[in-house]
Amino acid sequence: MGPRGSARRHAVAAAVLVSIFATAGLRGGPNPHPAATPQVLRYRQEPEERTPVQVLEAQLVAFNAHDVHAMTDNLMPDFVWFAVDSDGMSVQLSGREAFAQSMVSYFRALPTARAEIEETIEYGRFVAARERTYWTGADGIERSAAALAVYEVEHGRIQRVWYYPTEA
Repeated sequence: MGPRGSARRHAVAAAVLVSIFATAGLRGGPNPHPAATPQVLRYRQEPEERTPVQVLEAQLVAFNAHDVHAMTDNLMPDFVWFAVDSDGMSVQLSGREAFAQSMVSYFRALPTARAEIEETIEYGRFVAARERTYWTGADGIERSAAALAVYEVEHGRIQRVWYYPTEA
């Protein structure tokens, strides 16, 4: 990764740290409409002007704040999530409402969930990201899993995402 990619990675890492510190102590499950943090508000402004990496950063900040409303604001109305594995590709869910319901359930099941972007590659309207999610298991032990995702961004919002299998 060149100097430009390295700077982008450091900016994403800084956004993750700010989000983690801002949401420290979040334990009560998902809040689909929390008080917007300055980080979330920053990304709600003029979505058409955001680059694909900025859209992904906005989604990460909203995820770490468990802000389902902000996460759905980052999606096109006809958003589609694909699961990709060795057998092929399938639609995991489609539409903002289905995504919101899925995330509320996810945060309810994993109230300590947080994520970081380990690396990104931007190519036109696409951004590929290696993401790592952390959570505390029922046994009190912190766990994590990494996955590769490719996001397609149109007009400053996520149109489609392709998620590949997770690895520890």
